Amino acid sequence: MQKTSNSAYDYRAKIIVLGSTCVGKTSMLKCYCNNQYTQGIEMVTLGIDFRIKKVVVNEKVINLEIWDSSGLERFREITLSTLKGLSGVILTYSILQRDTFLDLQRYLDDLEDRGFGGVPKVLVGTNIDRDAYDPSNEDQELLRVISYDEAEEFAEKNGMLYFEVSARNGKNIEQPFEGLGGMMVEEWESEKKQNILKESFMLRNPGNTEHKNKQSKCSSCGP
Repeated sequence: MQKTSNSAYDYRAKIIVLGSTCVGKTSMLKCYCNNQYTQGIEMVTLGIDFRIKKVVVNEKVINLEIWDSSGLERFREITLSTLKGLSGVILTYSILQRDTFLDLQRYLDDLEDRGFGGVPKVLVGTNIDRDAYDPSNEDQELLRVISYDEAEEFAEKNGMLYFEVSARNGKNIEQPFEGLGGMMVEEWESEKKQNILKESFMLRNPGNTEHKNKQSKCSSCGP
């Protein structure tokens, strides 16, 4: 996340939406960014795409640069190549498909391997509009296969907030972005306070660093 002097917003942040193919990443972004509600089957994202959206968190305006990734394996390296400058991550899966839930760990491992394991992250379960009885299927009472508790436990274990959304009716669609925005602002403000304290300490103790350096050099000298 970057502080900016632009009067239209306070911060600028690059985030990426990760998840298996056909979990509804693009549909979620269309609903959030363009108020477009998806009723049919979305086209699979090929490569990478991005959208711009402003979000207000704690009275701070964040200009989000949201990267929409493909869940297809052949585009995995393209997705990983776009991580530079990343401020936050939205991990997605479908509550209707266990394999998409199991894939989440691979994305976490990829982030860790590329040095982005510590960036703020939220987990999003999609398709909650279909968490209901399916009258056409007598052998399956519920379409949901991942319980809320199971997903929330996974999120907490990995330091993430958890949300469930629907791109068909817009339910909870803003929550993941606002939640992630809050996490990023909190982290940035914490870093800013630490820098202020450090600068204040140095102003009050101008010879402290030099003194420590001399001590360090002397300690490495022989008798």
